[in-house]
Parts: sequence; C-alpha cells; structure tokens
Amino acid sequence: MKNFVLSAVLFAASVVAVYAQESYKPEIGSFGVEVAFSPLEGLVDLQQGLQYDNNIAGQFKAFYSLNDKVGIRLGLGFGTASSKTNNGKSGDDLYKTSNSRNSFSILPGLTYSFEGTARLTPYAGVELAIGRCSSESITEEGKVKTTITNYAGTLFNTFGFNVFTGFNYFFAKNLYIGIEAGIGFDSQKFKNPETKVKGDPNWKEPEKSKRSSSNSTFGFKVNPDLRLGWSF
Repeated sequence: MKNFVLSAVLFAASVVAVYAQESYKPEIGSFGVEVAFSPLEGLVDLQQGLQYDNNIAGQFKAFYSLNDKVGIRLGLGFGTASSKTNNGKSGDDLYKTSNSRNSFSILPGLTYSFEGTARLTPYAGVELAIGRCSSESITEEGKVKTTITNYAGTLFNTFGFNVFTGFNYFFAKNLYIGIEAGIGFDSQKFKNPETKVKGDPNWKEPEKSKRSSSNSTFGFKVNPDLRLGWSF
C-alpha cells in the first residue's frame, strides 16, 4: 500500500510538471467508459482461513457528466481468486486441493470534481455496493474426493456504500489515466456450505435444514484502483 501511495504522488507531480497545460478535458454532457484494476498481490480470506495465490480484481465503469462538477457513474466489479496444492503422488497416497472464489458487484454512484488544472481533475464521491460472492473447495485424498460449495459459509450477498477520492490525468483528447482509493462499509449475509463426498462409504449427506442458517457481518475496507478511461 505504501508503494502504491508513493507511486500515485510521484505520478501526479510528474504529469503536472512535465506536460504543457493544453486542456484535453471532455465537454459537459459527455459520456465515458473506463476499466479499473486493483493491484493486489494475493488474497487472504479470513472467513475461510485460506490464502489464495492467484488473485484478479477490477471494475468496468460507465459515467455521464451532469455539469462541470457533478457526474453519475455505474460500476460493475469482479474478482476471482484460486489456489492449488498437489503432492505429486497417485493412488492411496494422492493428496491435492483446489480452492476458488468468485465475486461480482454492482456499484451506482455520484462524483464531484474539483477545479484542478487544464489536464488534471481531482474528484471525490460516494457509491452504493451490491454484491455476491461464492467459493468452492475440492480435496482429493486417495480415493475420497470431497467437494465443498460455499466453503466455510462463503456464499453471501452484500449491501453497503463506499466513499472514494482520486484524480484523472488527460494525456490526450478525452483520454485519461487515474488512480482512485476509497473506504467502504458493508453488511454481508452468509449461508452455510454444501458438502459432497465421493469414495467414502461411511459419509452421509447432511439434512438440508442444517445447511440453511445464515448470519450477518460488518466490516470496513480500502480499495485502491488504477484506471484507464475514454470520454466521448
């Protein structure tokens, strides 16, 4: 996170100092689209007690400027993470695992732009966050294969809000790059996992009534994003 913040500060300082101040900003009433990427090295899921080696997260956003200060936007977020282990053996000595986690979110929001410079536009805003997350864990130990969908109760629906700030730098007509970071609050409603076991003659499927309980959790989060956008 420290490297990310330092890079953002150095980037903002360099683009203001080096480039001429010809304005490339879009006109009022412009539409736009952008893609955002979260530079995450890995994911630790405290709810599952797992660490994922491969993690990708980002957003696709569409927006419209109502005037020179206020705009509306709609974001579609996604995330996918996975991890695998394999002892390289076979038969009764086989042991391997595969864990995966996927999430999707819808984020409608409002932005407020500050004066900035001819090419640099700082802004702040708020957005709602509506999402869903699910996971699967597969363990093969000898001839027994255990599949847990929504491992450790990971299936959940979320509802909350984010407060964010960032800036856009227009390096060409209506084209910009930017950095954004925010902090959010959300409510997560979990459901219990479902388990399937193949190869174990002593295993019995649990009653459905025991898999339908749920609970709610609350938490704060910080989301840094690198962004590339186009206004038209």
